[in-house]
Amino acid sequence: MRSGGMLAYEFVEDTSTSQVTGRAGLLPYLDLACVLGVLREADEKIGICGEQGWMDRHHVLSLLLLNVAGGECVDDIGMLESDAGLCRVFRQAELYGLSRVERRGLEKRFRKGRNRTFPSATRIYEYLDEFHNPREEAKRVDGKAFIPAKNAHLEGVGRVNEALVASVQRHSPHREATLDIDATLQETTKREALFCYEGYRAYQPVTAYWAETGMALLSEFRDGNVPAGHDMLRIVKESLGALPAGVDRVRVRMDSAGYQHEVLRFCATGDDGERDIIEFTVSNDMTEEFRRAATELDEDEWKPLYRIDRGREVATGQEWAEVVYIPNAIAFTKDAPV
Repeated sequence: MRSGGMLAYEFVEDTSTSQVTGRAGLLPYLDLACVLGVLREADEKIGICGEQGWMDRHHVLSLLLLNVAGGECVDDIGMLESDAGLCRVFRQAELYGLSRVERRGLEKRFRKGRNRTFPSATRIYEYLDEFHNPREEAKRVDGKAFIPAKNAHLEGVGRVNEALVASVQRHSPHREATLDIDATLQETTKREALFCYEGYRAYQPVTAYWAETGMALLSEFRDGNVPAGHDMLRIVKESLGALPAGVDRVRVRMDSAGYQHEVLRFCATGDDGERDIIEFTVSNDMTEEFRRAATELDEDEWKPLYRIDRGREVATGQEWAEVVYIPNAIAFTKDAPV
């Protein structure tokens, strides 16, 4: 259609059927999923799919790409299915790591033939529902924080992630691990969601990040009413357990959700000598004894706090000081660590 304006240009409809993609940025993630062994691990460790129809690798890879592409809901899988170029590459990637016999078996899994590259939204919903543990729902008590136990399939997802982290470690070894453990409020409009401490419906997942690699070692989805520090010692232990071989030194960073004496003792004593001592930095609760100790410091003990910006020190207008005190909660325990 020729423009009627000042510029002589025209629109031409492309009626060709060439398989090109406008989402080339997704292709490196397909490569990584193959090379790092995610597909095989998903099939072996999650165990939802049987011998017919879609495999676990199809669902895991579809959800991974959907998230990277900015999908906001499962129904957005349609935008991937409509991309002919992406579909072509996906069908090549799904075969990665399969033997010749397994590749032939993949064709036979779809008795009525396969007319889609990605599982449908309905099938993905059914797949995700398999991670739900209905037996745990009967244990809920109104007004109390509750974290349902994981079923075998959800445990399998954790093992897939551990295998992914281990694979990255083999390709790019790190001997130190700084764990950033934090919970984040995710506001939602779902009616079944519970209210968080800020007064709106939300979920509050807690995640342990490995700072040196940018990878998540552990992520636990939680209701909005579950405090960030709830069951934190277990989270710390499971995060350490998810670290791959070859890591010799571990540090932990947390906000005040980690200010629990059982957590601090675990780190400071290395689980009472069972492992190496873990260096940590944790935001302090503003207890009465801490406030008193801070106000008793001499003025000259406070020093200006700077931040580094492009290699230069920039004043923040804040000051810092070293405050030594003993919380009452542990002051009367003879074997409490320093």
